[in-house]
Amino acid sequence: MKVSLEAEPLRRGWPSMFELRVDNDGDAPLLLEEARWDPPCAGVHAWSKRPLGLLRYDAGADRYHHRQTASGRCVRPLWIGLLEPGASAGCLLPTRSLAASGHAATLRVSAYPLAEAELARRVYSAPARAFNTPQVTFSPWEAGIDRGPEVIAHLQGLERRVEELSYELEVHEDADAPAAAALEAAGGGELVGRCRRLGGAWIVRAAEDEALHVVRGEERLRCPPGSLGLDLIERLDDALPFEPIPVLLRSRPAEALARSGQVAFEGLGQAQQLLRPEGLWQLLRSLPASGVRLTWSRHADIQDGLVVR
Repeated sequence: MKVSLEAEPLRRGWPSMFELRVDNDGDAPLLLEEARWDPPCAGVHAWSKRPLGLLRYDAGADRYHHRQTASGRCVRPLWIGLLEPGASAGCLLPTRSLAASGHAATLRVSAYPLAEAELARRVYSAPARAFNTPQVTFSPWEAGIDRGPEVIAHLQGLERRVEELSYELEVHEDADAPAAAALEAAGGGELVGRCRRLGGAWIVRAAEDEALHVVRGEERLRCPPGSLGLDLIERLDDALPFEPIPVLLRSRPAEALARSGQVAFEGLGQAQQLLRPEGLWQLLRSLPASGVRLTWSRHADIQDGLVVR
């Protein structure tokens, strides 16, 4: 497995995308799993996903049938990183660094080697599908036939191989919003994140009580301990910054907050709301007085979002 990365200078705390390429220079097929940065960098790309729809196994015919139009999300993932010898795969790898200057960074790329003789037993492939194809059938692997990029794989008993690669990354301080100014505004603490959806606000964790301070220019919000998690901050940046956020109200204080008008919720139903990007800052400002806490979880089979408890 040969890995190459096109690295570019990073703006401190700001997300970027690096071009990653993996070549299978060995004699056996490889099923790519993921590429992941070690701290102080962050970012991961996975070559598998749980698609929408229903995936059903027909034991008599030894086939998987994926019905895309069914409601729900498949339990078994589909993989798009099966590389035969000599093949390659490329992706955009999310990359972010909170470091104050350039530094060495470790990238781990994991994959499962497969023997040629195991392909028909472990891997199921399907013809290339159109976007609106209602159902696709995955059959045991056959050599020499046209197929789409997605496969279903049985990984039990396979050895997981991990390549560790070291890169020297160039990181520049953000002159428009320096981290030192955010730390000073928060009264000190640990720099733990930055959120594009919040206008590039820095996230600072207080040393004395684990509260999170959200600092954007001259504005600073203090989120009480337990009211806001770093995992939620990361998920906020998964979607495009201008997209509204689905919100579920899961407690009486949350419903009272919605009725108060302090936050610009857009009601779809009594418990389900939408939150525009500008309303997110209002929601964080309300945390100390309202007593609610924010999490990120599955709303429905096809949707994740904010939960206000």
